Amino acid sequence: MLLPHQEIQLPTEFAHQTPGDYLETLYQFVERYRWLADLHVGDFITMNLWDRLDPTWRQALLPDSFDSEEDYQTWFASILSLTKNDHCNESWPDSLKEYLRLVRTLPLPRVCTQTVDDQGKVDKHKLAGGMSDKKIHEVELLAQLIKTIGDEHGVSQVLDLGSGQGYLSRILAFKHGMRVLAVDMSEIQTKGAERFDQRALKALSLDEQQGSLKHVTEMVTPDNVGDVLSKWGDGDKDDQRWIVCGLHTCGDLATSIFRLFATSDQIQWAVNVGCCYHFLSEQGEQPGFPMGDFLEAKGYQLGNSARVLACQSPSKWTDPVIGQQSFNQYFYRAVLLHTIVDKGLAEKAPPIGMVKRKKTYLQYFQTAMKRLDYGPDALSETEAESYHQRYKEQQVDKQIIVLWTLRVLLAPVLESLILVDRWLYLKSLPVVGDDGAVRMWPLFDPMASPRNMCIVVSK
Repeated sequence: MLLPHQEIQLPTEFAHQTPGDYLETLYQFVERYRWLADLHVGDFITMNLWDRLDPTWRQALLPDSFDSEEDYQTWFASILSLTKNDHCNESWPDSLKEYLRLVRTLPLPRVCTQTVDDQGKVDKHKLAGGMSDKKIHEVELLAQLIKTIGDEHGVSQVLDLGSGQGYLSRILAFKHGMRVLAVDMSEIQTKGAERFDQRALKALSLDEQQGSLKHVTEMVTPDNVGDVLSKWGDGDKDDQRWIVCGLHTCGDLATSIFRLFATSDQIQWAVNVGCCYHFLSEQGEQPGFPMGDFLEAKGYQLGNSARVLACQSPSKWTDPVIGQQSFNQYFYRAVLLHTIVDKGLAEKAPPIGMVKRKKTYLQYFQTAMKRLDYGPDALSETEAESYHQRYKEQQVDKQIIVLWTLRVLLAPVLESLILVDRWLYLKSLPVVGDDGAVRMWPLFDPMASPRNMCIVVSK
């Protein structure tokens, strides 16, 4: 597998910009539509969120009524098609067309061109225990990439941070013959990984067993990384060079990997595919976001709602059945939380968490009210249903479909903002230097694995 020659590929329309200028373009666009990223569906009715949308957009995207179920289904399909980059009506207002153009052209390119060679493929009968097809796809490509880096630069030791059940670690060690130290903070994960190791070793013949793999339950920081590597590493004592890696590292773990790379003399390479931006910290001396100087100088924060949105993938909304089920739940949530506030049971919408998908509003109402611990006389089912019918007649369910579809289109822009901020931070590190390469490109198939952007940096 070859690393891309180009360090970062910007979208075609913005390829003339520097990465720093591109980040500023992303920032300005996000700030323009920040209100959309910050919305909570539970406040939809109570705070009249539909009225915040430009009246010309509302008129263009939602008819006053539908003559038939067929008309509704045609309309619903047209709204979902906004997520597929193939729908824009020339009669729509220019501001709406410009928004749709930019949410489609601004994000980083995500098309994967990488393939797994025959030597990199996982034997599903021996090494793929516990892995889904999606995970196999991810592990095969990332392991092959790490192996390529190791072979080309004479680095055989890998520190896999946030190793979880050890899927990546096992392939690096048993398939590619590398010496792997798999570290996770959870002993449950570490013990589970060791059980999978034993199954894999039993399935492999003695001739097939390669490398070495050790699982450790630790919290690794820039202050203790040297001690951890010295204590647990079992490689050549004269060779203290390591590759630190992480697959779909959650929250601040991705940024911790980059800071380990920046401060540890032993870590020569960092390879990371991040995930779970909603768990990023945005406060403290070393927040998970932002990392780079441009956003840090502004004291910039996205906030939880925007970070949650950055984890979304518009392409996942194209299935009309799944889409309708999801929007129904959003509508149910909005109605119930408004009812609770309107009846004086709470001053503002209470936290409700996820309610398992329900077919009817009454089923949702019954489950949610038990979770919220309101007494049986707090709100009758008849009254609850009257609220539901009232807002359905007012087309609030359809308003939610429009506004939340427009909102989810922001997700790739928000993720690009986070990723380019990381790239610029790494590019500015003294250990990388003016001639150093910081590569970021889509490693996985985005339809199978939407969080597919890989960052590779070396000293």
